[in-house]
Amino acid sequence: MEHQITLDIPHAIYQRAEHLAKTQGIPIENVLVNVLNAHLPIEDEDRLACVTASVESTTWWDTEGDKEWDEWTP
Repeated sequence: MEHQITLDIPHAIYQRAEHLAKTQGIPIENVLVNVLNAHLPIEDEDRLACVTASVESTTWWDTEGDKEWDEWTP
């Protein structure tokens, strides 16, 4: 679930975020969300839900959940 908010931030922070956005080639909103994600811990069950959604969307995961091991050889 996502929520849209409006923030008033200091000019210096905006400039730093804008610089990072240009350097990384991503929208400034993504820079600010990445910073918030890095500095605001997510509760364990929320983290698990995020990871589960991420894992389920990848192509390397099979129905048994071990495709990467099926293809691995020492």
